[in-house]
Amino acid sequence: IGINNPERIREEFSEISVLLITSYREGFPLVIMEAMELGIPVISTNVGSISEHVLNGYNGYIAGKEENEPQLSNFFFNNLQRIGGDWNLYHQLSLNARAYAEQHFGIEQAHRAYREVFFDNGEAEIPAC
Repeated sequence: IGINNPERIREEFSEISVLLITSYREGFPLVIMEAMELGIPVISTNVGSISEHVLNGYNGYIAGKEENEPQLSNFFFNNLQRIGGDWNLYHQLSLNARAYAEQHFGIEQAHRAYREVFFDNGEAEIPAC
């Protein structure tokens, strides 16, 4: 909470192997972008817009929307075992998570999305931060 220092965030994330999102109500958590940028695969419930970015078997795993609590527990347990028991799978998910973040969460992509939302032609200049 209240951490916005990039070095501190990297330090905190350095010991994480997999990010679990167990929310039953969510938009799109910033922590997913932060994890993927560091090559951390995500295992998540299917809420909000998470399914637009967590792709089953590519950069993590996402539960079905219809799963109840016992099914979700099994989903998380089984996928943690799957990843933990297969270094090659973990390594590929990690590489894919990083590549996905580079492709979708960079500053240029954010600027483009902002322009598309707020400007008709998407070509307006956005001031530097």
